[in-house]
Amino acid sequence: MQSSAGAILLFSINALGFLLINLFYFSPHFRIHQQEPDCLLRLFISLVSLVILVGWIATSLAMLGIYELKWVAISLLAINGGFISIVLSRRLVQPGVKTTAEIPWHSPWRKLSANFCRDLLAVRFQCKGNWNELALTILVLISAGLYLHPHEYVLGGNDAGSYINIAAATARTGTYLQRDEWNLFLAEHGAATLRTQPRPMLTRHLQFVGWYIDDEDPAISRPQFFPYHPSLLSIAMSIGGVRAGFYVTPLVAILGIVALYLLARQLFNEWVALLAASFLTITSTQIFFARYPTTEPLTMLLLFAGFLAFQVLWDEATPSPLWGAFGGAALGSALLTRIDLPLVLAMVMAGLIWLAWQRRWHLGWSAFALVLLAFALQMFLIIWFFTWPYFWNTYRAVYGLVIRSSWLLIGTALSALVVCLAALLLGPRRFQDRLQRLKHSASVRWILGVGIIALSLYAYFLRPILEPTRIITSWPGNVEVPLLNGQNWLRMGWYITPLGIALATIGLAMILIRERLARLTIVLGIGVLTTVQYVYNIMNMPYHIYTMRRYVPIVIPMLWICAAYAIVALPRFFRPWMTLAVRGILVAALVGGLVYQDRYVVRARDYAGSLTQLYELHQQLQTDAILLFAEPGESTFSDAFGVPLHSIFGHPIATIRTGNRASEEDTSAASLQHERAVVEFLEALLMRAKAQKRPVQLLAVDPIPATVRNHLTLQPSGYYDFTTQMLMNTFDAFPSVTQTIHYGIEIYDVAPPDSMQLAQESITVDIGSMDGAYLDDGFWGKEYIPGAPSMRWTQAVATLTLPLPAPSDGPGWEIQIRAMIYRPDGIEPTDVIVRAGNHTIGSFIPTEEWTTYTFQVEATDLESPDSIQLQFIATPFVPAELGLNNDQRQLGFLLDWIKITPSTWTR
Repeated sequence: MQSSAGAILLFSINALGFLLINLFYFSPHFRIHQQEPDCLLRLFISLVSLVILVGWIATSLAMLGIYELKWVAISLLAINGGFISIVLSRRLVQPGVKTTAEIPWHSPWRKLSANFCRDLLAVRFQCKGNWNELALTILVLISAGLYLHPHEYVLGGNDAGSYINIAAATARTGTYLQRDEWNLFLAEHGAATLRTQPRPMLTRHLQFVGWYIDDEDPAISRPQFFPYHPSLLSIAMSIGGVRAGFYVTPLVAILGIVALYLLARQLFNEWVALLAASFLTITSTQIFFARYPTTEPLTMLLLFAGFLAFQVLWDEATPSPLWGAFGGAALGSALLTRIDLPLVLAMVMAGLIWLAWQRRWHLGWSAFALVLLAFALQMFLIIWFFTWPYFWNTYRAVYGLVIRSSWLLIGTALSALVVCLAALLLGPRRFQDRLQRLKHSASVRWILGVGIIALSLYAYFLRPILEPTRIITSWPGNVEVPLLNGQNWLRMGWYITPLGIALATIGLAMILIRERLARLTIVLGIGVLTTVQYVYNIMNMPYHIYTMRRYVPIVIPMLWICAAYAIVALPRFFRPWMTLAVRGILVAALVGGLVYQDRYVVRARDYAGSLTQLYELHQQLQTDAILLFAEPGESTFSDAFGVPLHSIFGHPIATIRTGNRASEEDTSAASLQHERAVVEFLEALLMRAKAQKRPVQLLAVDPIPATVRNHLTLQPSGYYDFTTQMLMNTFDAFPSVTQTIHYGIEIYDVAPPDSMQLAQESITVDIGSMDGAYLDDGFWGKEYIPGAPSMRWTQAVATLTLPLPAPSDGPGWEIQIRAMIYRPDGIEPTDVIVRAGNHTIGSFIPTEEWTTYTFQVEATDLESPDSIQLQFIATPFVPAELGLNNDQRQLGFLLDWIKITPSTWTR
């Protein structure tokens, strides 16, 4: 996956060259108010231009299936050569010489060096800056200290892990679409190996959550997301391995702070910019998602860079076309990053149409529109050829939400129709005159301001009471989920504090009353409408803090701009010190509240150590092994570990899905049909592995289905305790609990069912560890308590089947059972009945200490000479019903291990 040292060096040199060329030769042309940009803006434009270009090159190469870091580097080299040619042709032609061909070869480079040194000195002079830029530098350092502790979401089954693994697969294979004959083999046995999506979702089958199996060509696996962000991650991984990919999001989040500062400075002033950037830097959502390897920070950076360029183009009479190219590329790259930006695109297009209608078009807008159009065309091509299932599934769900809110759709359509008819009937000049009168009307502005405050009060205080909670069932986990849209604005206050909500509301109202709305309509309108959109319906799983990702790219940064405006624009008191004191108190209170809300997020580093543990797990596997999983359709263990083991290490992964048929098909005949499909697949798998001379290994954390156990010989090979932590996501509370994530992973070598097994003198099964090949039914998941033995709780009835050791001269077998119970107060001790096959062999009363109980069973009582089925019958209790906790399980007793040896007793 990691590229060669030569490719890394070539890329680094050319990336640095591109940065310096832009910093010294092109960024000075990004003038504002006819003045050369300051060092901060020049450096920001150069860095973001590098991110945009490198991401676009990597995305294009990955779409063509030829991604390699060396090709990215060579592309940069060619672009740098073109830029240097432009510099030489425009700046280095000596007086009296007509063409560059007549200049001695050494003269241009000598003059280029002189210009470079001169510009370097000029940049050093400009970088002295003022105290605002010094304060921003301090903010950047603070943000680096907060953000550069990335979460390690390397496991699959979630969006963050999917992005990392898409990037890893792209870096390893060089292509975004994964075409593999192995996928075709799985599709041939899809009834046993693939997860079927609910209709009308596309495609029909998934191999893993987030990885679509193409309906027309099952050899193709289509990643779920848009490619721009994974392609940037791939570049980092090509340079520094998988771990380097975790640091892309923190770095772009730091740049996002600068983008917010520059946009707020362009919209208002440096005070508003500095306060807004300060508030965002220490917001808990910004800290959390800066460490989270999804698209939110990158989207914010690209959007706010694009908004900055758009606002400069709007404000300036004759801006440089470079502003247009930069803004179009930034917004276009955002379109290649996120699927949920139609509102942004629509607002920008409306602004462009308005400018053209008002005859305010200039060369900068032409550059903006052409570059944005080019990126939009690439987006449509990517959707058409690569990510159409993702696009269909997303907008089918959006369409359903819109239809359920038909009043909103009709109201919006009628409002747009009225405005368009008025514009056409009145004509540009008269329509603009009417708008001017409305914009300058104090009553209209006050109505808008009061309306914003009333809407905010309703959303915060009344809507949570008036709007009932709905329950839906999520897929594939089949878990009931509450929809809590009525509480969205209230819960926003969990993260930006109620004071932040109030200041943002007041700030927006003050902007509507005081500012020139014509120049703020598009950028501020995007912020307001996006806030309304996601506060009305967050369109996301309402886990907190996960669900807040919808607000990270636009909503929260825009709210902080409004809150900062409210503080700066407070009415002045008759004594200046009083004004400063009130502002200082508001800032201190808000910063204090934000820091207090950060107390859980700052120390949270989700899945820390996961990458190291994944490599340790991989070391226990055979290098070229085919990895087999077997689990129910709603389980996601194979999604969690199968995805990285394939994406990073290249293992073929097969997952036998059980219990994933539609309920109407859940009949005995269907079960037999599914069992036959599983058996056919296992036979085909072993034949394929034998032909390819590859070993097969099975990984499990839960009991292995009987169909799999009965048709394979499973030899225990290894065991790995995968343990990490994450900030617990909840539906009904601020995230404040760190939960332990534990997988007790059992590794088995797989052989055909008729393989010879060595006889053992005794059999010991460690329950809660290497037990998946023996448990039949009635056991809960593995209990993980640091320092305690491995164990499982039983249910009311628990059954397992164990192999018997080598026969001896004794009449039967001795069975030892180590067990205990955490018996709540008020629960009377009861017997646990132990049965071997159809015979009761004894009972015991578990105590609160680990105790070993011994039983004897005669060989003549067993139905099979090779195995024994044990059954435990207990009187269960439910902790939740006793008020102990929220555990709804029926718990019997705790089982540690079972040992079987030949009997030494005589009749």
